[in-house]
Order: sequence, then C-alpha cells, then structure tokens
Amino acid sequence: MIATVHAAGTSFGGAVGYCLGEERERSDAPPDLEENRASPEARAWEQGVAELEAQRPQADGSREVADRVEWSETVNLATDDPRRAARQMAATVEYAGELKRLAGVGAGGRKLEKPVVHYSLNWAEGETPERWEMRAAVGASLEVLGLGDRQAVMVAHNDGVTPHVHVVVNRISAEDGRAAKLGQDWLKLSRWAESYERSRGRIYCERRVEHNRRRSLGEFVKDRRSEAAGRFRRLPAVEREQMGRSEEVERIKQAIVSADTRALEEWGGLNEAMGRSIALEKEEEAKRRRERQALDRKHRGEWRELYRKQEGDRARQAEEWQSLGGRVKQWREQGRHWGELAGAIRGKSEVIERWVGRLEQSHREERAGLGREQGREVRELGVLRERRPGYREARFEKIQRSREYVASMSRYDPKSSMWGNRIRLESARKAQDKLEAMIRSLPEGDRKELERRDREHPPPVLPQRETSPTQEQSWSGPSR
Repeated sequence: MIATVHAAGTSFGGAVGYCLGEERERSDAPPDLEENRASPEARAWEQGVAELEAQRPQADGSREVADRVEWSETVNLATDDPRRAARQMAATVEYAGELKRLAGVGAGGRKLEKPVVHYSLNWAEGETPERWEMRAAVGASLEVLGLGDRQAVMVAHNDGVTPHVHVVVNRISAEDGRAAKLGQDWLKLSRWAESYERSRGRIYCERRVEHNRRRSLGEFVKDRRSEAAGRFRRLPAVEREQMGRSEEVERIKQAIVSADTRALEEWGGLNEAMGRSIALEKEEEAKRRRERQALDRKHRGEWRELYRKQEGDRARQAEEWQSLGGRVKQWREQGRHWGELAGAIRGKSEVIERWVGRLEQSHREERAGLGREQGREVRELGVLRERRPGYREARFEKIQRSREYVASMSRYDPKSSMWGNRIRLESARKAQDKLEAMIRSLPEGDRKELERRDREHPPPVLPQRETSPTQEQSWSGPSR
C-alpha cells in the first residue's frame, strides 16, 4: 500500500473530472446548463457536444472513461453521481459562512483558499483487493486524517499496473462550516499504510518501515526520491522591490508618489493610473510565475532521472554481490585493488561496506554536480522568486500599504467631480480607521519597532482627523 498525497486545490469539479478522466468543461457551455438541463438550449448544446465527440477520431490505444473507471462512490453526500457530488461540495464551501451562523459557530478566521483534499491509495503489484476492501481502506484513511465526517468522492481505476483508488475530500464541514485542520498528512498516511500491510500479513515496502522506525526515535528522515523537492529550489529569493518592473509601471509609481497631475492625465487620472499599475504588476507576476514553473518542471525531471539511475546502481550492486561472478565484476569496477580480491571472493562484510561507501560518495558527487549545473542555469536565466516575509514583517508591510492608500486617496483629484472627491475622502477616512485599529492591536514590542522605523523612514503624511470648513471646501472641489 502506497498512499500518495496530491496538491490541494480549489475546484472540486476539476479534481473529480481528473479522476473520471474527463476533459474540463467547455467554455461555450450555456451558463445555466447545470440549473436548467431540461431547457431546449441545454438539450441542444448537449446533443451537439455528443455528436462532435462521436465524430472525433480515437487514437490507437485510447480508452473510454467507462473502461478506465472501475467504480465510484460518495461519502456523506446525498447523491451517488460524482459530478453532482462535486457541485454539492462546492456549494458547501460557498455557504460555509451561513452554516457557521446556523450552527452558532463564530465567523472569525479568513476564508479557506484551497478546500480540496486529493490523495490516492495504491495497492502492490499482484494484489487484487475487492471493492469492499478498497472502500474500507478509504474509510480508515479518512479517519486517520480526521476527515471521517467530511464529504468525499472515491474513484477506483483499473488502467494502471496496480489497483488504486483516488479520494477527493471537502475540508469544509457540511454541519457547521468549519474547516478541518490538516498537518503532516503524508506522515499519518505513511504510518497507517504500514499498519495496513501488517494487518494483511505481508510488508511490501521495507524502506517505509525503517523510515517510520527512525522517525519514532526522533530522527528527521526524508526519502531519497523526495530529496529533490528541496534541492531543485535554487531560485534566488529577493525583495519585491528588486523583482524589477516595466518602465510604464515605474513612471506610474513616480507620478503617484509625486502627485504629478499632468503626468497622471496620460492614464486618465489617479484612479485609472492606480488600476493600470495594478493590472501591469499582475501581468508581470504571472509571467515570472510561468517562468518559474517551467524551470521547476525541468529541474524536477532531471532530479527524478538522477535518483532513478542511482536507485538502479544500488539495486545492481546488491544483486551482483550475491554471486561470485558478480563480486568479481564489482571488483573490476571498483579499481581492481588486489588487496580486496580475496575479501570479495570470500564475501567479507568490510569489503562490501567499503564498496557501498564508494558508490554513495560517487552519488553525492553526481547530486552536487547537478545542483551546481542547475544553479548556473538559474543565474544565467535570471529567474527570481519573491522573498516571503514573516508574520511580523507582513503586518508592517500591510500598515505601510494602508498609509500609502490613505495618503493617495486624501489628495484632491481635479479629474474627478465634487461627488467623486467626497467619495474618495470617505474611503480614505474608513481606511484610516482600520489602519489605526490595526496599529492599536499590535503588541507593545511591535509598536516600538514600528515607531523606530517611522523615525528612520517617515511615513506619508495622513490627513488630520478634524477638518476645518476650508479644508472641507478643498475636498469638494474648486470654489466658484
């Protein structure tokens, strides 16, 4: 039994569709198709899609969805259809706040961004578990993760070498709207999978047993195959200001900071300039993210191939040590030291330990070489990643952004009308109230640190709380 935890997601339809082998929903589908499948437009659209699918040529060796999926079931849901189950789970997430209110639970906390939990259970080659056995294993794994009362969909596949079942779970409770807390789920599933194999009377993964034993003693153990997850992340982390911005964004930022109305007229005023700046920054961030993901996939593949090759070297060495001819072959590859030949023929343990050490040393050199090569590639391409600040720094940055927003919205905009300037003033006042409440909520040490930073780098000047009639007149526009 191998339990694989996949990345958390945001779309139940996408996760369930992947498990069913379906393509993503077409963008030309009528928006009310799910709500009104009996309408003539919906029936016509579905009929047209069915005709197109029937005319599409099938490649050799392709499999239909019905052939790939062995069976599917739902847990804690009012339907057995996995597609409708996905919509019900999405509705549970959408109305989580209302569920909390009805259950008398506090509505505090931020909204859960990735409520989709996806993992799979893979049996060993040669095992043929029955449907009830797979269903029982899924139920036990859900209990281990603390998700036994959550909505879930399980889909069993028969298109691989080994039987396996995918599980898509909703972290949000359908009873009170609270999100389940997950932590070290892959370690929990690893220990559970070991106990599952013991209960069936045979251990298929000996390495996992050794790793769990060492973890129980307090050691930090990481499988060789997953070491690349830390090694391939060689992208230099820099501050956001060092990421680089386009010339247009730089000109907009400079015009906003200097309150240059003539320069802002190029983008239609202050509000339009700020919107344009935000849109451009999002485009630049999306481009950098695509570059990082492409390099990430390339580096992951290189580490994967290297570890497969090294695992093959270890397995070949262990197999050749079992025979006399294999030991002689290893002796030749190890440099033909005459002092080791007699020990190799007799099968002495100190000789094989020496050879294993040499093999591991060569493997470490291979990994270090690949790391240096990837680091050189990163520097040549100039792919960077933003340094994520800690919780304290993130709050200081949020305070600084709020100050800049209040200062920018407090300025008179000649392109806006009298009513528009009053709206800007009201928005600035509300933002300033939240800003002051945020500063008051800081611990004493953080407030002192904020005061120290303000002395070194004075923040933008904010409007006074009490305004005079002449100031009110300047906010409402020029006098006539």
